[in-house]
Amino acid sequence: MRTKRDIIIFIISIMVLLSGCSMARNIISGDDSYANKSLPSGVMYDFAPDSSFMLAESAPNMMLRDSAAYQESTTDITAETSSADRLVIRNANMSIRVLDTTQTIENISKIAGQFGGFVVQSNTWLEAYYSGVDLPHGSITIRVKAENFDTAIAMIESNVPDPEENVISKDISGKDITSEYVDSSSKLTSLEATQKKLYEILDTSKKVEDTLNVYREISNIETQIEVLKGQLKYMEESAALSSIVVNIQPIKPEKEIEIKKWSLTTIVKNAIQDLIDGLQIFGEGLIYFVISVLPFLLIISVPIFFILRAIIRKIRKSSANKKNSTEFDDLNKLDQ
Repeated sequence: MRTKRDIIIFIISIMVLLSGCSMARNIISGDDSYANKSLPSGVMYDFAPDSSFMLAESAPNMMLRDSAAYQESTTDITAETSSADRLVIRNANMSIRVLDTTQTIENISKIAGQFGGFVVQSNTWLEAYYSGVDLPHGSITIRVKAENFDTAIAMIESNVPDPEENVISKDISGKDITSEYVDSSSKLTSLEATQKKLYEILDTSKKVEDTLNVYREISNIETQIEVLKGQLKYMEESAALSSIVVNIQPIKPEKEIEIKKWSLTTIVKNAIQDLIDGLQIFGEGLIYFVISVLPFLLIISVPIFFILRAIIRKIRKSSANKKNSTEFDDLNKLDQ
């Protein structure tokens, strides 16, 4: 049979477990309303004489002590964070025009390394401008230490000939995640306290069923602790290293007037060459016409010529006979 001390320790541990599980569910669902809710009143876990879990009515002062302990830990973390620098994620998105895209990307990469950061991604490509001329475009994303954010922006702008004209756009944003960080830290503290108590219970439990139940809860809480640690690490790194995205366009060169070289000798040679080429083309065409086209024209045109000639002769003969007949009639009229 368990001692009174063991039962009291177990009661406190289970109450911490209940509050930790409730908060863990809020972490997964993204609901932060737990801070405005109180602990469930009048319920606690206890051991029955046969060492199995059962619900029993608790003393109100036991729950108040547990709730006060959680609020005290939250207050301590909030005060500690507010006394330090606030966590702010700063990002920038820029578009610039430069004379040398490749050199600018190399310079920005050096800026990232100079300020304790790194290059996230870098791309270059060619786009056609005029007369088949391809100009290089590019984009690069870097991360630098937050304290060097403004200096890095200024150094990137120094790569353009005129910041007022060649910095097309510059969008700087900031997000304060201090409250989210404090909230997640409070949840982590509560879950770690619950985990510690559950390990104490695990060491004192004797029945296999009780051991399995406690071990299951420990595994669940450990998963939630790892998730929270990952979230906190991400927020710390995001606040410590600022992101800068730079889109790079080349300054398009002005189209120059091209003066070609002039030579009289070359012009005369080209003219003579054009004459020879023209005569050759004419000769080739004449030969092609005589050999390939003229025979067909003769075959078709000769019969047509004789037919037309006969028709014309007949018409002329008919016209002459008609004229002679008319003159003869006129002479007869005069004789009479």
